[in-house]
Amino acid sequence: MYETALQFITGLLNGLVWDALVVAAIFAGSVVFAFTLGRNSIIVSFVAIVFAGLVVHLLPSLAFIPYLNVYPESQLDVAAFMIASLIFGIIFRRNRFFEPYVVPTGLERFVFAGALAGLIVVILGSFWSEGIITPYVQLVFITPWAQCAWLLAPVLLMAIFRGDNA
Repeated sequence: MYETALQFITGLLNGLVWDALVVAAIFAGSVVFAFTLGRNSIIVSFVAIVFAGLVVHLLPSLAFIPYLNVYPESQLDVAAFMIASLIFGIIFRRNRFFEPYVVPTGLERFVFAGALAGLIVVILGSFWSEGIITPYVQLVFITPWAQCAWLLAPVLLMAIFRGDNA
């Protein structure tokens, strides 16, 4: 019995790939964020993620810094994106420009969290080289049509859902 269960679990783990686990973790983290800390700032999070993605794409190479030139460029871009997302998120959340803001409720919050996670994966996927991404993740997030859809999803969701004024 124990060996059968162990073989089943091992078979499941062998079928999983790292990029699908990263995508699942981003989606789970986005949903948790949308229902806890970010329940009143999900729209601000969209703006912060887009600004962070733009800044990192336009940022010159960080390889000229002596302590950072030992890391691959993709890792530096991912780290810069995470740091920029946090900084922009904090700045935009405290900014009064986004007041009165619209707060999604219930199912809307879950849908917005999914769109936010997809947007994060698309931006992070632009930093990864194509050889390390599996075909299914590449099809859903990295192809040009998928990128266009994920980038437009927040705008369309904001046009469709009204939410509550906070």
